Amino acid sequence: MTHLDVKNHLEALTKLIEHLNPESAPCKIFHVNYGLTRNLDRLTSAVREIDKSVNKELKDLEQEAYKLGENNFRAGMDLLPTEKKERHDVLVAEYLKEMEAENDLELYYLDAEKCEALEIEFEWMLILSKFIRK
Repeated sequence: MTHLDVKNHLEALTKLIEHLNPESAPCKIFHVNYGLTRNLDRLTSAVREIDKSVNKELKDLEQEAYKLGENNFRAGMDLLPTEKKERHDVLVAEYLKEMEAENDLELYYLDAEKCEALEIEFEWMLILSKFIRK
């Protein structure tokens, strides 16, 4: 799994957990809740480590763009001087290359049989299936 995969898994898992546990009808299957929480902890920790390696100059340029665009990144990028835009492009290319590196994260896999009672829509099952042992 690459660093980018780890970040994408965290985003998808967060949405799945929010979907499965609304205040009105939270998921009551212990195995599912336990497994997803373990993965949330692991993925969150891994993303924190990944984010520590992001080039400070890239963060600063993007922060400047947000400020210039009054929290609209695209508008702010248009307002940056050409040399800063070009530098941003170089730094983003480096960042994307770094995101393709392998990450040694090990997911906690759920037991498919213990998840059978969970009734969810197909789109959410696709996310859940990433955390079920095949």
